[in-house]
This record gives sequence, structure tokens and C-alpha cells, in this order.
Amino acid sequence: MLRDALAAALESNREMARLVAELREENTRLRAENAQLLERDAEREAEMGCLRAECERPHELGLRHRRRARCEDRIRTHQGHRTAQPGLHGFAQNQVWCEIVVLASGLLAWMQMLALEDSPARRYEPKRLRLRLFAVASRLARGGRRLRLRIAARWPWAQQIITALARLQALPATT
Repeated sequence: MLRDALAAALESNREMARLVAELREENTRLRAENAQLLERDAEREAEMGCLRAECERPHELGLRHRRRARCEDRIRTHQGHRTAQPGLHGFAQNQVWCEIVVLASGLLAWMQMLALEDSPARRYEPKRLRLRLFAVASRLARGGRRLRLRIAARWPWAQQIITALARLQALPATT
């Protein structure tokens, strides 16, 4: 009797294992088919979206492409700041480094939009901004309870810097 019960349990376990294996194979096959269908649907939707945008509003398609290009430029800029390998000792330190890089990139982007609106410097990469606008030969002078930034007159990009600073000072203060 015990022998029969053990044989039945063993046979039941084998049957369950076979069913589980079949279900796993079926699940894997269905997931692969689903992924292929989703990929095809995404491609068709992208093609239809482009066709619709070109047919209905061609100017929006160009705007979308320009936004995408700006986004990709920002990503490339982040990668240029060593965010991929900060090289600090701990995870928390690397996380802080990445946050600082994102903050700096955001400040650069906003400065280019707000302060360098009509200037060719609006399109500069961060390295060029550093070399031309941020590494300026200047002096900080005090007088009459005010601080003044005295920029070297011979600096080729002095006018761009002065214009950018004037635009930033003209912005309304946030509360």
C-alpha cells in the first residue's frame, strides 16, 4: 500500500514536471511571437505617424525632428562630461557626481537659451563655451558698494559676454 502510494506520487510529480516544462516552452514561444508582433506594430505606427505628419502638418514634423536632435545633443554632451565613468570610490559619491553633471548641463542649456539668444554662442558645445566665454581674462573690482566685472577689451568674445550678462540681469527675479 505504501509502495503503491509512493509510485502514484512519483508518477504525479513526473507528470507535473512535464506539464511545467511544456508550459514554460509555450510561454517562451508566445513571448517571442508577442515581441515580434509588437515590433511590427511599432514600425507600422512610426511609418503611419510620419506619413500622417507629412501629409497633414509638415511643419510639425520638422519641429519634432529638431527637438529630437536637441535632445540627442544634450545626451552627447552628458557623455562628454565623464558621466559614464565618474571614477569615485563609492556608489553614493558617483551618484552625487552624476547629479552635479546633470545640473551643470541643465544650467548650460538654460544659459544658452536665455542669455545667448541671438548669439552664435547659443550653438556652442560646452568645451567651446569654456574656452571662449568662461575662461575670460577679467578682474572683479569693488567700488561704491558694488562689484564690477572688468573684462579685457582685447578678448575677442568680450561683447558676447557683456550682452549675455546684461540679458541675465534683465530677467525677472523668481520668488
